[in-house]
Amino acid sequence: MSLPFVVPFVTKGYGLKDEDFDEIIEMERLRDVSEKLSETIRTTQREFGCNTRIRIVEFNELSGANADSNKLFRITISSMKHMFYSYLHSNKDCCVLFKYAGYDMSKELFKKRVLLHEFAHHYQWATLGFPCFLPKCIIEAKKVTPQFTKYYGIGPLEAKVYIDAFLLADTPIYVMKDFCERISDFVCEGILIEKGLKEGILEEYREQIGHDPEKDYPVLARHEFPMAMRYVKRMALFDVAEWQAKLRHAYPNGQSFQKDMVFGKKHVIRLNKKYAKAKYAFRKLHELSLTTDYRSFKELKNVVNHIKQVLNLLNIEIKTKEIW
Repeated sequence: MSLPFVVPFVTKGYGLKDEDFDEIIEMERLRDVSEKLSETIRTTQREFGCNTRIRIVEFNELSGANADSNKLFRITISSMKHMFYSYLHSNKDCCVLFKYAGYDMSKELFKKRVLLHEFAHHYQWATLGFPCFLPKCIIEAKKVTPQFTKYYGIGPLEAKVYIDAFLLADTPIYVMKDFCERISDFVCEGILIEKGLKEGILEEYREQIGHDPEKDYPVLARHEFPMAMRYVKRMALFDVAEWQAKLRHAYPNGQSFQKDMVFGKKHVIRLNKKYAKAKYAFRKLHELSLTTDYRSFKELKNVVNHIKQVLNLLNIEIKTKEIW
């Protein structure tokens, strides 16, 4: 998953030259490991049938140029985002990826899924011409978008967000951010499946289906922010439904993983046992993901309609006077 506006340790961008890139590495104490991973990079280029350069930059907890930068690196690491695409460092002909130094490079999922998925973020914008969607309420959002594609703001500038009629947030930025990331991820997965790059998708799904997202948060946070916990569980309902749709597209027969599908569905519905429409919502979300063509997300109206349908099924309401 890309981190489009959460990584302010970026110091250069908008069409990097080699000397700019060297300055970033020197200033932030980062390490270019592209040569070390050259074989993996070449394989990725071959799979996508393109000559786009790929540079992989390694970071750790102490890579930042100052305390604030290091804090952001630690947050990135603790949130398990061990590899991500940075479009602020990239340009149309060069994709820059950041990788945590402690990430286990021997894991097969890295070669089969992670690198391909992260590169697909760049490919969708630089090669296929998809626009970049970010929450409209981000201050100066246009300054943190790729310089090689269009930008569209999503959602209202000001709004209150409710889940099951309870106040979740007094700003739409976090919910809109979650959906913008998921739209981009949906396009990435559509590209990979269309290119036949589906190896490892089932293994990745199996790693996630038994997960309780609430346990990612400290016990104190779970008690202090009950609506936030309800929200992450509700979004898990959407995520699993969408994951299962991806598997259906990748493997239309599906006999080999039917038990995984049943378990995943039961588990996420059980997480949402307080939501009376959980079963219905899961079924409709699955159908929506199955029937949505990732190419349709080149159009702003299709993205907005999709988000509104999902919000409605999850019983999340964005109250605003604005039309979006």
